Amino acid sequence: MAAKFRSSSQSLNTVNQMRLLGQWMRLLTIPKRRSIPKAFLAFEEDGRLQPSAHHDRVVGVMEDW
Repeated sequence: MAAKFRSSSQSLNTVNQMRLLGQWMRLLTIPKRRSIPKAFLAFEEDGRLQPSAHHDRVVGVMEDW
């Protein structure tokens, strides 16, 4: 399950609750997360994340997984 939230403490709590619920339901959950500020500017028209430090961090999270 992938989710997109605005960056605030309430939304991060929501993400944590979704992760816990997914674990309880024995779903595959990713223990780490990475926020991308101004995500509407970070993606190309075809949906790919533009090369940047955020791209490298997202790749790093997926490699750790």
